[in-house]
Amino acid sequence: MLRGHKAARVRTIRALVLQSSGRDREAYAEYDAALHVLRRAKDEDWEARLRHNRALLSIELGRTREAIADLEWTRAYDLRAGHLTDA
Repeated sequence: MLRGHKAARVRTIRALVLQSSGRDREAYAEYDAALHVLRRAKDEDWEARLRHNRALLSIELGRTREAIADLEWTRAYDLRAGHLTDA
């Protein structure tokens, strides 16, 4: 059984599967739960992955402000980390 940030990584993947299956509300809840743990663990690489995927879901749900905030955070992280193509 995984705990901590490793479990949050699995929840991030689960959220993406839920999102792909059209279970948007469940996916959003998983993203939110995982984000809290990833931020506490300072796992910015996985936080960026999560935020990118959640931004796409937010766009589908009409949550434009949330999508923009996630994309701006992800871009700033990618620039800091030297991931210029992703930024």
